[in-house]
Amino acid sequence: MLSRVPHWPDDNDLLRADLRRAELRAARARTVSTHASVEDDPHLAFLNRILEGLRAL
Repeated sequence: MLSRVPHWPDDNDLLRADLRRAELRAARARTVSTHASVEDDPHLAFLNRILEGLRAL
């Protein structure tokens, strides 16, 4: 019987994962910029509130 050897990620696996993450980030950025408002993204909403507070000073 063959024993199962765990698959260790090599450089190509890591590069593919980095590329996939970059593609997902780009897709999210396109979606946020074209379809979503600032209030739909909690991070952007938080930064927007800070900016509004600074403008009020």
